[in-house]
Amino acid sequence: MVNRVIFLILTCGLWAGYSLGQDDTTSIATPKAPSGVVFKPTIGIGTGMFTFYGDITKGQKTNLPIVSRVGYNLRVTQPLTDFLDMNFYVLFGKLGANERSLTRNLNFESTVRMGGIALSYNFNHALPEERLIDPYIMVGIESFEFLSKTDLYDQHGNKYYYWQDGSIRNMSETDANSDKAIRLTRDYTYESDVRELDLDNFGKYAESSWAIPIGIGANLHVSERVKFRIGSAMHFSFTDYIDGVTDKSLGDRVGDEVNDKFLFTSFNLNYQIGIDPTSDFEDSSDDYDFQGIDTDDEDLDLVRDFEDDCPGTPAEAVVDDKGCPLDGDQDGVADYLDDELDSPDSSFVDEHGVAISDEMMQAWNDKYTDSTGAFLDMNIVERPVSSSKKIENKATVGKYEVLVLADSSRTNLTESQYRNLMSMPNVTSETKENGDVIIIVEERNDLNNAVEDLIYLTSQGIKGVLVETDPKTGVQTPVSSNTIDGIANSLYPADEAAKSGNLVFRVQLGAYSSTLSNKIFEGLPKMFSYTSNEDGITRYFSGVFSSYKEAAKHRVNMVEEGFEDAFIVSLIGGEKVPLSSTGQATPINDDVDIDNQVSASASGSSAKGVKFRVQVAAFGDEIPSETLSRLLSIGNVKQRRSEDGRTKFVVGEFDSYEKAKQYANDLVGLGNEGAFVVGEFNGRLIGAEEALELQK
Repeated sequence: MVNRVIFLILTCGLWAGYSLGQDDTTSIATPKAPSGVVFKPTIGIGTGMFTFYGDITKGQKTNLPIVSRVGYNLRVTQPLTDFLDMNFYVLFGKLGANERSLTRNLNFESTVRMGGIALSYNFNHALPEERLIDPYIMVGIESFEFLSKTDLYDQHGNKYYYWQDGSIRNMSETDANSDKAIRLTRDYTYESDVRELDLDNFGKYAESSWAIPIGIGANLHVSERVKFRIGSAMHFSFTDYIDGVTDKSLGDRVGDEVNDKFLFTSFNLNYQIGIDPTSDFEDSSDDYDFQGIDTDDEDLDLVRDFEDDCPGTPAEAVVDDKGCPLDGDQDGVADYLDDELDSPDSSFVDEHGVAISDEMMQAWNDKYTDSTGAFLDMNIVERPVSSSKKIENKATVGKYEVLVLADSSRTNLTESQYRNLMSMPNVTSETKENGDVIIIVEERNDLNNAVEDLIYLTSQGIKGVLVETDPKTGVQTPVSSNTIDGIANSLYPADEAAKSGNLVFRVQLGAYSSTLSNKIFEGLPKMFSYTSNEDGITRYFSGVFSSYKEAAKHRVNMVEEGFEDAFIVSLIGGEKVPLSSTGQATPINDDVDIDNQVSASASGSSAKGVKFRVQVAAFGDEIPSETLSRLLSIGNVKQRRSEDGRTKFVVGEFDSYEKAKQYANDLVGLGNEGAFVVGEFNGRLIGAEEALELQK
């Protein structure tokens, strides 16, 4: 019932505010606001405290605001005059009271929802015109509904019995076995419906009623449109059943004949969304040149701007009577841009208005679906090198990459080719969701260097596509073969610094018999991975360095990240070399063979490093004190920092999902409702499903 009343009140309020604000006398001298809106509704949202005054706690001090319940309100205010406002509002929250005495022990809590309309007077007649605070008084009418419950049992279903010594027990003080009574503590969970209990034989009384709110308060002006509203209103209801106790109640439950009432003290933030026509638009006609507006033609197409459907047409365009460029063949390309003025009917055209043939569409489709670079002229490495002079590319503003699709079913890269790629200091790889690996020769600002990369890869039998990335849109487009040919004829055959002779260090994180999830390596720099066609092992590397010292620091960081098998490999010109032969001081245990140093998963034990834990909490900011106390009560809680900056709290360490799931269920039973199972691999949290896959 109340929900329908609230809806009708707010609808009527907005309509009334709109109607009251209409001004039929608006003229050119006083233009009307946009869309005819000339009213000034103010929307307010706030919170406050409900304090109950009824038969329970009557005459006691337990209904002070410090023991009151929280409520919330939404308000729409429309000025009727400069001193009288109409308010439409909804209000919801909880009422409650607890009475403890020698004669009776009663309690209740009620969920209330209400909507109403009220008039408020702001004393504008008696106060200075320039002021920051507007006091007000208000009176109104409202409809509300309530649902009252009482707390009679604890969380284990034990009924409360109140003894004369002030304690609560699980049996009556007069019970024959009272010497065995157990002390109870109220859980303040109101589980019993007051009306359904029918302790006073009232039957199914109405749980809705009307009330008269009377209140006072003040509005504090923060800006022209923003106000803070502080107020307090006593709501005099027409019912005595809110707490379930009346003058007709039985025994020591009996109350008085006065209806229940409640106080709501609130704080609101209000914002005015309407427009004041007298302040914003009055005498504004002086600012407009109506004659100029009538004759303006900004694009000089002889169609006035206010009639021009296509403003801004260029001078060379022939336009129709609506100012739009002519399109004689109706192909969607204006005649002044159309290279084919009479395109065949029902044919598709390109951006120049030229009909697209079937052969053109097939060629575009072939290029779009091609992932190997076959449709680009990739024979540039066969051209003789005649000069060492490089071409200046001052006009280029994009960034360049060479992309290689390393799906073994398409390119069949060999182990040697992979090592050639790893020898290049600007190479990383990215694994797609479908399992394909894209090898990226990273962004360069200089097209000459990017072409050098492409020449070197092609000379090693590796097919790549040179693309330019638009710095504004991020769109990648292939560089034309003509451009590549022109640069290739004037370059050295290879970039010596990148491809031959120089020593490159990488840190191998592990080698596995199956590919791992990208999440495991999130945030690690310069990742590169490949699956060998020779042994089927997938190897993962992080970082690329020209200095062994920097590589060693990175290896230590990777070990601390949980990759305990991490070690350094060194390559020169696509060939691996022992660390001891690099001429740099290296520890003995780092001088290993890249082929033989394989993680446990490659030899059949992929479960190494896979654990299951139970996550009990996760926070991005400070941890609430009550949550911290709960975590401390669990014991042995560990923290894990996730990539998104959140701190996750986990407990337990299990080698099987089933054991972890049982422990999670036990924690939920103890009140930790958010507990669930997660996986952990090499010290990093992953999903439970991922961990199960790794175990397989």
